[in-house]
Amino acid sequence: MFSSIYQERSKLLTFLLLFSVISGSLFLFLFRNVGPEEHQIPGTDYLVVYKPNTEYFLREGRLAIGNEAGTIVPPGYPLILVIPFLIASWLQVDEVSVVIAFNVLVASLTVLLLFLIAERVFNRKVALLASLLWATYPISLWFLKNPHTEVPFIFFFLAAILTFLVGLERNKLWTAVGVGILLGIATLIRPIGLFLPAVFVLLAIFGSWGLYWRRKIAFAAVLLGVYLMVLAPWSIYVFLNTQEFIPLGNYDTGSIEAGLMFAIRGHTLPISVPDDVRRIMEEVNATDFSTKGDLVSFGIHKLLSDPVPFSKLLFLKAVRSWYATAQGWQEEMRLLALQLFYLIPACIGVLYAIWERNARRSSLALLLFSIGFFWFMTFSVLSIMRYMVPVMGFVMMFAAVFWIRFTSKIYETYRHNPRI
Repeated sequence: MFSSIYQERSKLLTFLLLFSVISGSLFLFLFRNVGPEEHQIPGTDYLVVYKPNTEYFLREGRLAIGNEAGTIVPPGYPLILVIPFLIASWLQVDEVSVVIAFNVLVASLTVLLLFLIAERVFNRKVALLASLLWATYPISLWFLKNPHTEVPFIFFFLAAILTFLVGLERNKLWTAVGVGILLGIATLIRPIGLFLPAVFVLLAIFGSWGLYWRRKIAFAAVLLGVYLMVLAPWSIYVFLNTQEFIPLGNYDTGSIEAGLMFAIRGHTLPISVPDDVRRIMEEVNATDFSTKGDLVSFGIHKLLSDPVPFSKLLFLKAVRSWYATAQGWQEEMRLLALQLFYLIPACIGVLYAIWERNARRSSLALLLFSIGFFWFMTFSVLSIMRYMVPVMGFVMMFAAVFWIRFTSKIYETYRHNPRI
């Protein structure tokens, strides 16, 4: 029976969709109230930013500039919340319950996107295993519990990846429009995607897609132009209302500073770091940074005048990007163990994929550059695992490459030596 499902893509996609819905629903049933108390209710961002902005749009018929916290945020997520809010109003139920159901559906569709990407880059076997790993990944399922921007962001990000691969491999210039729109929507949901098109543009031009240079440049130009056109209306709208040019939001240096002094921020449990690293953090805390340029100047100065402790601080930030939490939960070491379960096989899987050349190098580069982009962006601000989740699906792909290669070796060994 399963062989029949595996052979037919439509049946396999239906199976994965149902599996993902069941997996998400089961997680919510068993673990909805597991974890820190503040994560059993909608978070501050939702209560102070997204919900008021959505209600303002439904009430006034236009986008809000700022919110109760005085912060200007892009309109992507508040506009997405309009759909579950209207459904909740029609059904006369709590809007958070509808948002959670919406999360389960969107996350399940995301699993299908991951499958289609992995099948195109590798093969169906890798795609299936990677999709099952992603559908059961505890950190991804964690975002189903409450309104979180990660759920729709990951959907549009993966949709852009798939459209990009299809467009360049089939030499379809019009798909560049789709990629630009999808990346634009993703960025309006989470501003971390602001510079993400650079990865797509560079790989479109320099990747080995079998296209003429003129065609590659045209694809990249259309992609970037459409992307900017998607962002432009919001920037113009903000300018007309504030007389300030704010591309996405008026974010200050707070998250960067917090990332540089993660061990002295009053977490639930103390975070141990070397004394010389703690000294650097105390200097950051005592310094007044009015602009991001001030922080860059501080970093360059410390690299030149105090290279060893500052380099250790940067190294710790890079490592903590994969498992740390903003509040320094006591579960961080468990999260590290969980991440290593995927990361160690994935690192070996990357080597297998590159060495055996069983996938187009440009497609592999897109996955690896995307991982590198999010790692760098996470490293640049508050280095926490949450910011890395959008590319953990790609980590699952490489982990799947390893496990399939590993089990195949064991099977071949046993087949030739049945007495083992």
